[in-house]
Amino acid sequence: MHDAADHAAAPDPLAALADAAAADAATARGLAGKFPALAAKFQLIATNRDAQAVALRKEIDRATPPPTTSSAAPSSTPQGTTYPDQAAAVAGMAASLGAAQDAATQVALTVPTYRAGLVGSVVAGCACLKELLS
Repeated sequence: MHDAADHAAAPDPLAALADAAAADAATARGLAGKFPALAAKFQLIATNRDAQAVALRKEIDRATPPPTTSSAAPSSTPQGTTYPDQAAAVAGMAASLGAAQDAATQVALTVPTYRAGLVGSVVAGCACLKELLS
């Protein structure tokens, strides 16, 4: 029984992926407002990363329901990263998407198969969004 308690206390491996997706979405929304020439691309990134965060959170909550039903949403709004100019914004967003893709790839190799499809879709989504910026 001791091992089961230790396992239950371990953070869900999808939590970091969900947090990164929410942070990327917040960053992309901010960049869409700051750089109108790339607003459509950044808004597409925000929409997709928001959807990934929601899907990951749903799976986390399904596996380990939150202690209270009133706190279905994250307790705080993620803060986006800001960049001094458009070139830095594109490079920074691409790097963040690349890091998220790499992290999700590592998680996909370790999670049960029923979760691997969800995590694999995050990997593919990040790869596609990164291409959008190239």
